[in-house]
Amino acid sequence: MTQINTPSAKEILRSLRIIHLAMMVGIIIFFLVSFVLVQTVGPFGKLEKLAGQTVFIGFLVMAALLVVLSYSLHNRKCQSVANLSLSEKLQVYRNSMILKFAMLEGSVFLGISTYLLVGITSVIAATAMILLLLLLNRPAVNHIADELRLNPDELSELE
Repeated sequence: MTQINTPSAKEILRSLRIIHLAMMVGIIIFFLVSFVLVQTVGPFGKLEKLAGQTVFIGFLVMAALLVVLSYSLHNRKCQSVANLSLSEKLQVYRNSMILKFAMLEGSVFLGISTYLLVGITSVIAATAMILLLLLLNRPAVNHIADELRLNPDELSELE
């Protein structure tokens, strides 16, 4: 019979940090390549000005929905773990953070793709704000303790 090892609190935190770092590096590389392409070749979509602005507004609406949804789903998950053990809390938190990262990353990729298509520099500013949100969501012990309302014993196990 095989035994399934549950990861320790520190391993869960470490894995979240690695996932976050990998996402940030991938996004930055994609952004830099996209920026250079648009500056040298121009936007890939040959759209009229009004159509480009319409695509930009569509991006803003989709990105706003994804950001709001990512935060609300994450907060709901964090509030639902009150009576679980630390290990179970952290596994729910890890899954919730991965979903939150994915939704924020998706809106950033949507922004970069929109920039590739229309070349509007305002898209860069909006995308940078979402990227900043993703950066601010870097997994840290104090954020986890606040969001999961950990008691001092659980907190000491996490540190």
